Amino acid sequence: MSYSKSYCKSGLLCLCLGAGLLLSGLSAGCTSALQRGVSPDGSSYISTSRPAIEVSVANLPLITHGRGNGTLKDPGILGGLKADTWISVYGSGAKGPVAIIAHSELANNWIWTTVWPRPGAKDVRQEIIDGIPFAASTFVQQVRSDPFAGTVGEDISDEAQAKRPHYWLVRSMAAVLGHRDEKVILEYRMPLPEGELTETVLAEFRKEALAAFKIQEPGKSREIRNGYAEGIRWRFVDDAFLGPVMPSSIQE
Repeated sequence: MSYSKSYCKSGLLCLCLGAGLLLSGLSAGCTSALQRGVSPDGSSYISTSRPAIEVSVANLPLITHGRGNGTLKDPGILGGLKADTWISVYGSGAKGPVAIIAHSELANNWIWTTVWPRPGAKDVRQEIIDGIPFAASTFVQQVRSDPFAGTVGEDISDEAQAKRPHYWLVRSMAAVLGHRDEKVILEYRMPLPEGELTETVLAEFRKEALAAFKIQEPGKSREIRNGYAEGIRWRFVDDAFLGPVMPSSIQE
């Protein structure tokens, strides 16, 4: 496969898949109906859109998967701009690692812009996962505005958070796909460790995050299933999580 990179006028990296994967996705789209969902065993998320991708998570069970609406308020549309979003959450409990796959698609006439790191993010860089470039950064996520708070069993009640707030250390990796109307966000999480986030701690966390995901083209006959995403706090699947957009008529 071959991939390409494009750059904004701001100098920040805008990420998109190149012609090789796009053409293979076009071919897949001609031979089968558009599908998005998880494999029968739940170990991977599959999309037959253009480009077609399969994202696998190793050694973590699927907790929840489903489709919902992200809401982007920044475009200034009354009620917000809706983005169809498929989310898969993998994990084995509040003390262990968590892996999240989110695939979000914009309506006609809108595109994703630059992949911005969160305020205060650390270890900001480009990552390559199975040949695909992602914009990556590490940040601390608190429960209050977390779309996935409570999905792996952490106590998010006001009483529990008042006694001992729960924080996640998050490695986020995002790529804009196709004609910039789709975005894939991969998150790897661990409970925030005690002590300082040294370069050694961040480097080891980055290594774990990269090893958690594998990306490939889906097989032509892969079975796909869907369900309702239990426990996702969809009101927080917003600009902070999904990122900025703009009308497709505007050129960066």
